[in-house]
Amino acid sequence: PRASAATDKPRNAPASPRVSERASARKCTAARNGQRLAWFWHGCAPMLADVPANGGAPRVLFLYLQTTGAGHKSAAEAVSAALRVRRPEAITRAVNVADYMSDTVRQIYHGSRALLIRQAPHVLGQLYEWSDGRRKRASVFDRVLHDIERSAFWRLLLELDTSHWDAVVHTHFFSPAVLAKPRDNGSKRPPEIVVTTDFMTHRVWAHPACARTFVANEEALDYLAHLGVPRSRLHRSGIPVHPQYAARRLPLEVFADRTRARAAELARGERPRITLMSTGFDGELAASLLTQLMGSEQPLSVLTVAGNSPERERALNAVGVPRRHRVERLGHSSDVPAIIENSDLLIGKAGGLTSSEALALGCPLLIVNPTPDQESQNTAWLLERGAALMGHHPPLVRTKIE
Repeated sequence: PRASAATDKPRNAPASPRVSERASARKCTAARNGQRLAWFWHGCAPMLADVPANGGAPRVLFLYLQTTGAGHKSAAEAVSAALRVRRPEAITRAVNVADYMSDTVRQIYHGSRALLIRQAPHVLGQLYEWSDGRRKRASVFDRVLHDIERSAFWRLLLELDTSHWDAVVHTHFFSPAVLAKPRDNGSKRPPEIVVTTDFMTHRVWAHPACARTFVANEEALDYLAHLGVPRSRLHRSGIPVHPQYAARRLPLEVFADRTRARAAELARGERPRITLMSTGFDGELAASLLTQLMGSEQPLSVLTVAGNSPERERALNAVGVPRRHRVERLGHSSDVPAIIENSDLLIGKAGGLTSSEALALGCPLLIVNPTPDQESQNTAWLLERGAALMGHHPPLVRTKIE
């Protein structure tokens, strides 16, 4: 049904050929930038596949932190799946570090950031900048904070000491900050590997004690080297996305031909296919974005993805749809690769995983309301390379679309 609705030819005037050409060029630019990133099993999976396991299957523990977004968990799943492509017998386990937090610590960690985003985003940006750079390490504050963190995760530390893993992979900066320290009790800890999940790096990702750190690009690598991580332990691998994206990926020449054909269809008056990936927005903002899209004079075919939030889904369902538009509303979807592949434009946040998945399939992004931390840096990286547009506020989204 979605495919037939998306190809309905509206009665309005067709899009300008020049606009279609620009859309085609931006889509190809996204694909080229995606091709430059080495995802799938080119990251740390080859290293993990060769981890000594006494002649048996490699045993790898993945640690991530998930309180709201699923990007860090997706990164762990992507590397785990890539490892099993090379070593099907591999034994892997993904652990959410938040499960080892007390309710109080979890609420402070998630609640304080959410409060700053809603009430004082400029303060969040200042804290992000202050905590970056080569400020003095091992201050009294840092030592006290580290002792508190380690005491809060004693159960996880005990599990690492008593379990027989061949490697530990961190896809969030929090767990290596707590765990990746030299042990003073003589216990042997498996090698620890850090996989970053943003296009630019920050001091929180600098962990010289870890055996390897995998980053998205050369800029990110240079910055961690500047912060004191030995270059011999840094590897440029791209942000990991699931191997199922590789199954849908086309050679760049074939993709360019299909994109030109799609641009010709748009020039003849077919509806642009726009996906509103609202999983990173609250219900009010998601509904505001859909309302702005519904105000466009150009007929659109819009797919909304609400995720697992009933509040967000209700807000999107409450938005009226004019007859000139087609809207399909989804809650949680397990077939995100197909959704991205069939989209002319993806509207959403600037998370590293979502952006990389879009780049992998050559889908340009329209980024809305990035937070003043790593999302702003991801946005700048994408804008520099012509793979994204930015709508600073919901009312500007319609203008960008048109």
